[in-house]
Amino acid sequence: MTMIRDDGWLVTRYPVPSEGLNLSQNELFTQHLPAAPEGIYAATVSPIDGIPRTVAYASLKDLGLVVTASRAKSETADVFWSRAQSTAMVAAPVFIAMLALCGWAIMLLMRHERSRAELQVALEQNRMLFQEIHHRVKNNLQQVSSLIKLQQAPQGMKDDLIRRIAAMSAVHQHIYESDQFGALDAEAYLAKLLAGLRESTPPKVDLEWRLAPLQLSPDEALPLGLIVNEVILNAFKHGFPNGRAGRVMVVLERPLKGNEAILTITDNGVGMSETPSGGVGLGTRLIGGLTQQLQGKSTTTRDNGVKFELVFPVGK
Repeated sequence: MTMIRDDGWLVTRYPVPSEGLNLSQNELFTQHLPAAPEGIYAATVSPIDGIPRTVAYASLKDLGLVVTASRAKSETADVFWSRAQSTAMVAAPVFIAMLALCGWAIMLLMRHERSRAELQVALEQNRMLFQEIHHRVKNNLQQVSSLIKLQQAPQGMKDDLIRRIAAMSAVHQHIYESDQFGALDAEAYLAKLLAGLRESTPPKVDLEWRLAPLQLSPDEALPLGLIVNEVILNAFKHGFPNGRAGRVMVVLERPLKGNEAILTITDNGVGMSETPSGGVGLGTRLIGGLTQQLQGKSTTTRDNGVKFELVFPVGK
């Protein structure tokens, strides 16, 4: 530490110099003090011992003194490298560990990405396989319908069989077109099925429907479509004889509460000799078996026509 008068004369220093010294022409007085009353600068050569130093200074104007503290640059470098070495000894293992951790994380990410890509390829292959299966089933059912047309049998019987096959084919066609194998849009599926049945309506009979959005599995959609097909065909055949005018209404709804859906098919015809709740006809037996397959309950009532109601669970 050094104390210097503001006229440049050295007052005290440790180590003590051998003789008095005037520093008024030193860069401290000629450059740094005029620029700022305090600061730090690098002295190329100390005027006292000739050693390059880093100097911190402050002017005490009230006392007429300038105080400096300095350290040889070699000491500063030694301290720096000593601290750097200590820091490196601590940081190097941490850096190596972090580098290893990053490498391990990158390896896991690459493995995950590779597995994901392989899974995506497998899923795409399965999707194409299922799509092809449903497409072939639909085509095979159409071929069966063509064979039935060639058989020697009453036309009414052949028409009933062809419509039943068309109801089954519609499920596979809808799955093939929508590319959805696990869940089927019952609203779109039944709308397409009913549009096909509308072409078979008697001349003065209207077929209308109101369908709520509902997701069903293919195993649920197929029996539901067959039930709709059977009930409507029974209404067409038995409810409107001799060109009688009327209407058949199909409603599919799901109450806000509960896990059941309700299918209601009503007509204002004269009724039918073969009903879904009784009789021994093929249509009646089909409806009963399909209702059991859906784990549902069906009822048929007559009041100014026929009302068929099916309640079945959904979202199982």
